[in-house]
Amino acid sequence: MVSAVWDLPVGRGKYFGTNMNRVLDGAVGGWSVDAITTMQKGNPFTVTAPNHVAWPADQIRADRYCNGRSELKNKNLRTNGLYWIETGPVSAVNSSCFVDPATDPHNTSGTPWSFGTSGFDILTGPGLNNWDMGVHKTFPIHDAMNFVIRGEFFNAWNHAQFANPDSGVTDATFGQVHATQHAPRQIQIGATLSF
Repeated sequence: MVSAVWDLPVGRGKYFGTNMNRVLDGAVGGWSVDAITTMQKGNPFTVTAPNHVAWPADQIRADRYCNGRSELKNKNLRTNGLYWIETGPVSAVNSSCFVDPATDPHNTSGTPWSFGTSGFDILTGPGLNNWDMGVHKTFPIHDAMNFVIRGEFFNAWNHAQFANPDSGVTDATFGQVHATQHAPRQIQIGATLSF
């Protein structure tokens, strides 16, 4: 996370326009901008399979043969049908990267009732790339009295922040993202009087 505040150096007593008349200063002076940028890695998730064993847990882990993310040819969610991991057969392993242990053709245990070979939280979902920005205009009234108008933009670029994909290996939408983890752009306007 990075944050910054910049008082623009324009207006009376500033670097540019230090002797500016009050009317012009009221229009171009007293501006400041701020930004908070958050860029972080996505949340981990586990690829699960239906429970076919006597274990009381609701779901168990899938069998794993490859990474799933590395094998995805088009990694752009916006153009690949919202797929985060490869769900189809991969030629290197002649199988899908993740398979239900009960139907896994490579299962050598002799029983379909196994717990799966995949680890816990082995993959990471889409990350966060968010910009919150603000613009502020200060109007000096008298001595230490100021009137400030501000506009604040949360998720300023209206960039979609995707949540983790469907991680159930037998689900029809396995590997696809169906939700976002951040709100769309929000704008608020406010004013304060300080004295």
